[in-house]
Amino acid sequence: MRPASLSACVVLLFLSGCGSKAPVKSAAQPAVAPPPAVPGTSVEALQTEIKWLRERVAQLEQAQQPANRPLPSDIPDDTLISFLHSGDNELQRAAVILVRKRSSPRCRQALIALASAPDRDWNQRYVGLDALAEVRTPEVIEMWLKLLRDPNENVVHRAGFALGGMRNPEHVPHLLDAWAQIKSRDTATHNSSSRTGILNALTVIGDPRGLPAALEALQSPHPNTRAFAISALRAFRDESTVPAVLQHLVALEGSSVSDDVNSRNNIVEMLAEMGDKRGAPHFIRLLRTSDNYLRDRITLLLPRVCGPEHIPALQEALRVECAGGSLTEANTQKRVLALVRALGATAKPAAGRVLIELLQACPSGPPAQEAVALLPQLCTMELTNELVAAHKFASDAAVRGMLEKILRSGPYPVEYDEAKRAFKMGLPAVEGDPIHEK
Repeated sequence: MRPASLSACVVLLFLSGCGSKAPVKSAAQPAVAPPPAVPGTSVEALQTEIKWLRERVAQLEQAQQPANRPLPSDIPDDTLISFLHSGDNELQRAAVILVRKRSSPRCRQALIALASAPDRDWNQRYVGLDALAEVRTPEVIEMWLKLLRDPNENVVHRAGFALGGMRNPEHVPHLLDAWAQIKSRDTATHNSSSRTGILNALTVIGDPRGLPAALEALQSPHPNTRAFAISALRAFRDESTVPAVLQHLVALEGSSVSDDVNSRNNIVEMLAEMGDKRGAPHFIRLLRTSDNYLRDRITLLLPRVCGPEHIPALQEALRVECAGGSLTEANTQKRVLALVRALGATAKPAAGRVLIELLQACPSGPPAQEAVALLPQLCTMELTNELVAAHKFASDAAVRGMLEKILRSGPYPVEYDEAKRAFKMGLPAVEGDPIHEK
C-alpha cells in the first residue's frame, strides 16, 4: 500500500469516527498521548497513528455519553448536598435520588433551600420541587404555602398541585390570597400556569369558597385556564353557576382547541350529573355536533336533563330528523334514539303521542322498535285511535307485533268499539279477545 493511500484512510477514519458528532460537555477525560514517532517504514508509522486515532475516537464517544450512572449510596450528606447545588443537571438528579431515601433533616432542608431559591434556574428548582412533592412534614407544607407567592409561574403551579394533593380546607385562604395577588400582578396574561395550579387545588379540596375564582377564570383568554375552571365548577356542583356555564358552552361551540373540547365535554357531564333541566335545549342542539364522542355522550345523557316541559322541543327535533330523509344513516339513528328515550323519560301521555307520530314517519327500524317499547308506559285510552292507525301502517313485523300486543293487553282498557275497529283494519282475531264481534 502506498503511503498516500494510508494517509487518506487515516483522515477518513478520523472524520467518520468523531468529526460527525457535536461535542458534548462532560467531565474531564485523561488526555491521550500523541502518537509516538515510529522509525522505519511509513506503513508502520501510519498503523501506529491509526491505533492512536481509534483510541481518541473511543474517548470522544465515551465523553458524549450522558452522565446518568447512579452515585454510590455511601456518599456523605455533606458531599451529597454539595451535588444538589451543582450546575450539572444530571448530577443533581442523581443526588436527589439518594437524598429522597435519606430522612435526615439536613438533606430535607437542602432540598427546601434548592426549591425555594428564586435566583436558581427553573430546571434546578424543579429537581427540589419534584423531590418534595409527596413529603408532608410541617416545614415542607410551610414551604409550599410560601411558594404560592413565588414570581415564577411554574413554581406556583407546582405548589398548587402539591397543596391540592393534601386536600386540606385550611389551605383554601392561602390559595385565594395567592389568586388575588396573581390577578393584581398581571391581568393581561392571566398567568395561565399559576392559575391552573391554584384552580386544581381548589377543585381537589372541593371547598365552595373557590367558586368566585373558578367563575372568574371562565373569562381567561387561555383555554387551559378555562378548562381548569370548568373542572372546578363541576366539582362544586352549585346550581347558581349553571347560567354562566351554559353561556360558556355556547361560546365554545365550533372551537376545535383541545382544551375547549374538554371543557365542552365537562360541561355536558356536569349538567347531567346535576340533572339540571336548563341544559336540555343545549343537549338537543348538540346532538347534531360533528364531535362523535360528544354526540355519543349526549345520546346517553339526554334523558337525565329532559322533563315534560321539553316535549315540544324534542318533538321538533324529531321532525327535523325525519324531514332529512336519512333515517337509515347511523348517526341519524343515534340522534333519533336519544330523542325517543328522552321522550320516554318524561312519562307523559303527550310524549306517547309524539312517539306514535314518529311511527308514521318511521314505521320500521331501531327507532320505531324503541318507540313502541316505550309506548306502554305512556299511552292512555285517548291514544287508542292513534295506536290503531300506527298498527295499520307499520311495515316492520316486530313493530306491528308490539303494537298488536299493546292493543290486546295494554295498560289501559280497550273499548269494544275501538277493538272492533282495529279488527276490521286488519288486526288478527284471537279466540277470547274482546275484538270478536258479538
